[in-house]
Amino acid sequence: MIKNLCVRITEIWCDSNVITESDKEEYMYGLELLISTTINLFCLILISFLFGKQQLLIPYLLSFIPVRLFAGGFHAKTHWGCVTFTSVLYSLTLLFVHIIPTRASFQVGYIIALFSLVVIHSLAPVAAVNKPLTTEEHKVFRKVSQTISLCILMLALVADLCKLNIHNDIVLTYLCGEGAAAVSMVVQEVVAKSRENR
Repeated sequence: MIKNLCVRITEIWCDSNVITESDKEEYMYGLELLISTTINLFCLILISFLFGKQQLLIPYLLSFIPVRLFAGGFHAKTHWGCVTFTSVLYSLTLLFVHIIPTRASFQVGYIIALFSLVVIHSLAPVAAVNKPLTTEEHKVFRKVSQTISLCILMLALVADLCKLNIHNDIVLTYLCGEGAAAVSMVVQEVVAKSRENR
């Protein structure tokens, strides 16, 4: 559906001489990415409102996006698969944050951060099947993702040790964003292994 919409739009642009035929593929890819990202973000905002946790979306994205960009993770075959997977991860995060007692937030957050560190240091970067990384990209992405994971842990430690006036749910959600990205990496590894065994 998204792909068909992008094909139609780029065809209209070509017919109107807005873009050239040779640029059509690039614009189509960019449009697909833009529309898919917009739908993803809209769904996350909607989920935040349904849970009554609008204040937790930004902390989640601040850790999830950088880790996901450099460490990689699960790539669904369709845009709707991607939207569904991302929405489920975020919904589970909000549910998890909701059921963890406030007094245990930092301790649970540290466990999640350590789990994420282990996964990122063991697996990163997890490349998509349709977008393999060069040797140089692999080295750079690995180093950056490991640095990001350490920075996320350090920021949480600073917030805890300095007794900054940050609500525990916000810090836990921030660490869960990294955890969700790590889970996405594990899922991609499992999917890749199962495809190899077929």
